Amino acid sequence: MPEHEKSKAEAQTLARAASIGCAATSFGSSNSLAQESLRRQEGIDLDCDPTGEDDLAESLTRDALYATTFEEKDFEPSTGLGRFDASFDPSAGSLDIELRLAFDFTLPEGASFTERAVAAWTGETGWTPSEEEEFIAKYTRVVESTWSGAHTIRCVRPGWEGLVATPRLHLRIVDSGAGNPHFVVAVHGEPAGGRLQRDEQRPSVRDPGPLGGPGTAEMDHDDVESHPLGNNVVHAEEARVDALLPKPGIRVETRGDQARLGSGELARLETVAKGLALSEKHPSGPQFSLEPVGWAQASDTGQFEPSALATAAVGEAFSHLAPGRSGRPMEWGDSESERGIVTLRIPESERANAKLPEFSYAAHETGHMLGLEDEYRGEPGEEHASSLAPLADQAGASSPWRGVDTSSMMSQGKDILPAHYATFWEVLTRMTAGYLRPSDWKVGR
Repeated sequence: MPEHEKSKAEAQTLARAASIGCAATSFGSSNSLAQESLRRQEGIDLDCDPTGEDDLAESLTRDALYATTFEEKDFEPSTGLGRFDASFDPSAGSLDIELRLAFDFTLPEGASFTERAVAAWTGETGWTPSEEEEFIAKYTRVVESTWSGAHTIRCVRPGWEGLVATPRLHLRIVDSGAGNPHFVVAVHGEPAGGRLQRDEQRPSVRDPGPLGGPGTAEMDHDDVESHPLGNNVVHAEEARVDALLPKPGIRVETRGDQARLGSGELARLETVAKGLALSEKHPSGPQFSLEPVGWAQASDTGQFEPSALATAAVGEAFSHLAPGRSGRPMEWGDSESERGIVTLRIPESERANAKLPEFSYAAHETGHMLGLEDEYRGEPGEEHASSLAPLADQAGASSPWRGVDTSSMMSQGKDILPAHYATFWEVLTRMTAGYLRPSDWKVGR
């Protein structure tokens, strides 16, 4: 009997013992007879706390779970991607994820037919043993540190709040044959003329086949290094923020040294502030602020001229709508006022100096081995429904943005989002199904 099934049976026995033992308390002296019968039948030493059989059964079930170590071999997520092993030690709060990888060091991409023929004959691929060891060491260090401990999966069932599972990724390097790898990774050497352009080489992962064989992956010699790919990310975030801005602007009324926002304008600013705050979902990506530029209609000429008063009015209102702070109404002036308009814009200095998120091909491709899909903007016609979104929703994590370039690890950056642990959540719920419902577990920090 598998360990988790054995533990489940033991938990059911304990729960039954709790129920019988507590029921016996209502019969006075017969309680000792019921307990003695259980000791003989089940080998259980039962000291009943007559606070209620449900509470005691829950306590015994929880104790049985903490006394168990769970394992799941060759788990394939419901996303249709990936394969890995998992083990969960409740007492330590550790969810260990293991990927068995075999590495096949090969010729550079674009090698000639002659070079391939010579390599096939001699077995020489241009890689030295020390270079192979260095690549594997870097790959392991980058991938394990990236995918471990970014978030915690917590039990939210009442009375079980102390139960947590912190995922840690472990790579086990094995032989491509006897080692039964989850994936075989082909690593191409460095071309004699220098690295290829990125549009000429596309690291990829193909999933294990239906017959249980290993999946495959292809990578380049320097995919263990970080590469800045942020221009697309910066442009995408600029476009997102620009789309938030009210058109043509925020209406302001001024008179003397007083100003007020037009009717409904505070609500429009609040919408902008909430949309701007969504950038915090991707902490390593560009974080733009907004600056107001105000104009007011001159009473004598009727022309719109720069207005520091109108600018300050919107700037003050917007600053009080920052995340975590509630908006407050502006000071209202006379009803006889002059019209003004205030536009919001990203400061040019921020556009010019936006930080470019770094990207690790090795960590990204490993995400596919863990069951995650690409999130970046694809070619026209490549759009398809998300396989991760339903799982992320069940795990209590918001779905990643898809079809847009962001600093998410599965797009073009390095951020591990809560949704990226949805496949870890899935294997955890399977292992603990004898004790807890899937809805009892949620991904969080």
